Amino acid sequence: MSRISICPAWLLLVAVTSAQATPAAGGTQVVNNAMKLIRNAVTLFLMLVLLAIAWVYKNLWFDFVYRATCGRFKFPSVRDVPCLGCFLSNWICPCMMEEWHPPVNVRVVIHEVYNLRYASGMFGKLAGSTLKVFAIITAGNNPTKTTSMQYARSESSDPTVFNEPVDMYCPPSVSFINVEIRENDGDQVGDADIRLWDILHDVDFDSRNFKEGQLIVTAPMTFSLEYNEKYAGTLIASFEICSGTKPLPPIFDDL
Repeated sequence: MSRISICPAWLLLVAVTSAQATPAAGGTQVVNNAMKLIRNAVTLFLMLVLLAIAWVYKNLWFDFVYRATCGRFKFPSVRDVPCLGCFLSNWICPCMMEEWHPPVNVRVVIHEVYNLRYASGMFGKLAGSTLKVFAIITAGNNPTKTTSMQYARSESSDPTVFNEPVDMYCPPSVSFINVEIRENDGDQVGDADIRLWDILHDVDFDSRNFKEGQLIVTAPMTFSLEYNEKYAGTLIASFEICSGTKPLPPIFDDL
């Protein structure tokens, strides 16, 4: 009899314990799910904050990342296809494409810069306005070229003289020559996108002299340097142009 009475009592105790454990386990699961939702929401919020900060300060990193990644890839351009490039640029899509020009060799002569902005912010003003700058010239698939380092004074009308030539080959796909002024520590002072057609618009590409390699020399031209779409200084440069099928003459010391 004692054995028969003990078994139902034991079964009743197990049932009561299980009934009490089931709500406790369910409550723990609800708490865990709530904590996961909170963690995911906090993670999403922090990601959005970081993206917003990166977007606000994109001028500090975008150009560097682009040049180190996608900027290294140079894809063929339809403008470089003989006849077709000229037809598309001048007749079919003149509003969407820059004016077409034949291949040309361009010698960019960087003469001087002045009124350069402070590139080091408040600390640059505290440390003084003397700095060392150089020019970086890029155009299409040409390798990046630089000038020598020169001393300059920020926010001064006293010119920093370079008088240094840089040769570039410009096929029809090249529409701009970029000249960037940097400090010796890598800080960007400003840059100028020089529209190639502004230099070539008076050149008679069909003339016999041009096709035979006649050198066309422009007078010094003034360009504004910009940083974040604001004035950052002034650049003086001139250009020597000849047909892309003919080499540029040697560089003389009097340049």
